Amino acid sequence: MSRHGEHGAMPMPRLASSVLITAFFLVAGCAAQPTDSNRPESSVVATVARATVVPPLPTPVRTEDAASAYVDPRICRGTTQEQLEVTCIGRATNGDTYRYVFKIGIVGLSTLPKSMVRMTTDCSAVLDFDITATGVALLVPTSAAPATCRVRFVSTNRSVSFAFTVDLNHAAQPSAREELPGAVPGALHLANAFRGQASNGFAGSPDSGVAVGPGLLVLTTNDAIQLRTKGGDGLAELPLAVFFTAARGPGEDYVGDPSVAFDPLSARFFVAASAQPLGRQQCAIGTCRSHLVLAISRSAAPSTLGSRDWLFSSSDLTLDQDTPTQTQSDWSKIAVSERSVAVSVQPESLAEGTASGVGSNPSARIRVFDKQRLLAGATAPQWQDFVVQNPSTNGGFRFQAATNIDAGERAYFASLDARDCALTVWAIEGTVPDAQLKGVRVPWIVSCAGTLGMVQPAPGVPIFESGLGFEANLIRRGSSLWGVYTMRLGPGAFASQPSYLRWFQLDISAWPEPPRLVQQGLVGDGTASLSFPAITATAQGDMAMVFNRVSEIEFASAYYAGRLSTDLPGTLRPMAPLQIGTAVVNCVVANVSGRNGFADYSGAAIDPADDTAWFVAQAAAPGDRCDWVTFVGHVEYRLNR
Repeated sequence: MSRHGEHGAMPMPRLASSVLITAFFLVAGCAAQPTDSNRPESSVVATVARATVVPPLPTPVRTEDAASAYVDPRICRGTTQEQLEVTCIGRATNGDTYRYVFKIGIVGLSTLPKSMVRMTTDCSAVLDFDITATGVALLVPTSAAPATCRVRFVSTNRSVSFAFTVDLNHAAQPSAREELPGAVPGALHLANAFRGQASNGFAGSPDSGVAVGPGLLVLTTNDAIQLRTKGGDGLAELPLAVFFTAARGPGEDYVGDPSVAFDPLSARFFVAASAQPLGRQQCAIGTCRSHLVLAISRSAAPSTLGSRDWLFSSSDLTLDQDTPTQTQSDWSKIAVSERSVAVSVQPESLAEGTASGVGSNPSARIRVFDKQRLLAGATAPQWQDFVVQNPSTNGGFRFQAATNIDAGERAYFASLDARDCALTVWAIEGTVPDAQLKGVRVPWIVSCAGTLGMVQPAPGVPIFESGLGFEANLIRRGSSLWGVYTMRLGPGAFASQPSYLRWFQLDISAWPEPPRLVQQGLVGDGTASLSFPAITATAQGDMAMVFNRVSEIEFASAYYAGRLSTDLPGTLRPMAPLQIGTAVVNCVVANVSGRNGFADYSGAAIDPADDTAWFVAQAAAPGDRCDWVTFVGHVEYRLNR
């Protein structure tokens, strides 16, 4: 997966505007810049015992810098400054206004009245400004047309005197709509597509996610979080680590592996991620640092990415229940039920002699929170942990969470046994402190093997696939649980055979009796490798999925496929492109076993307004290292002619 150790420089996404600053100071001062082969005979796995409730952590303290961190600093990329005393901090979206924030290296600004600062400009838009404790914020209406113009600020106060000029190249955040690919006859209809986030120097896979509310989208990657309209227009964007400033612990400068969901019961967005130090930790038991960070929107329509519209909380991931460990955790996946919020994570050993991503999953953990306490704003909520040991000694083990679209008293998860592809469905019932976890093995017999390499066009080396397992959320609709995973038809050497997708629909109406297989299907024809899928379904039984496709003659591209509820069981309509890749994947990261990583998972979500499908997936883009671009697609359950 995409871990902190895979990242070189911090992410630098696309430039939305640029600023040139020149300054002259009359009074200058310096402000601080701051395969065990034994398999259980029973189809029912023993219930995991009730775990200890861990007491709350201290409430995170927010500094002035943390509060101002909601300003997006990447707007300043490429800024040149003649004077170091003026620093472009970035741009924030506040309702119908953009705030371009500049920090001034002099003291006394907090006492300077706005009336003693004169602003002149040749901009055609009506501008305004605020004096902050550390500088000046230039206010530009979001409705203002893109423009290049000059703004000058002059203080007439003799004790706090300054003058500086801003050369502003203002641009609204574009939706970057894409020309739709040619329609594939008989495929589900692609109604709209637009460009999502791009790597821009971010050395790692995107780990894309999408959640859809009544009126907007929340898009996440390891790089950033965005609010978009359903037409693709940008509403707000922040680096993921900045978004979680109020929740992450000291020194936890990397936040990744995000998971996002919209809960129709509370009409809120939920975002989970793991925070940890940037770079591999050297720590003893009790000193390791890793937190599960959560964000919950205050409504179904947040307009900003700050505390006005979001609640934040955190919990210590180095604890198993109340026992300190020598681990950190990532691969967070969130499931929301009527009473609880449950997040699965994969612990990674930090013991001496282990490397990042190696020997990292002897167990998997599900952490449960009381939903109402989170909605009430608890910043350090109590939790309840369940730890499940890996049943295999020769393969990965992780949980995958199910997105609940309809009302339900349980939060569902699933896991795959790397030895034989056996599927276990897990359910959390109740909430803290009396939640219970039960796992039930699905009585099916399938053959498969993990995927460990996908051929791409020369001169690219094979793309690493993280192995047999779920890469994106399952979907629970009514009494059905839908899922999809990547697999090979049999064992073999690295990149020696193509990968396929297996999808399934289970009937869980008789829980805790073993789920009944309703239908399943295999996607792929052996001419290309398919991977990194995500699935969604309607209440009527329509289904759609997104995935990547790559071969020795095809660059890594984003595709989708699906079916109507009236189709024959186990069948799919033709696959169709969402976005065709344009370059080889070149992301060999030396400190993670030399793997050429491209992705861990894609995203899929259901539109609560009309049950249509939304996808986000990555396609390979030209670049000199680990470049990718994500694309968002909106698919309707009707067929192309």
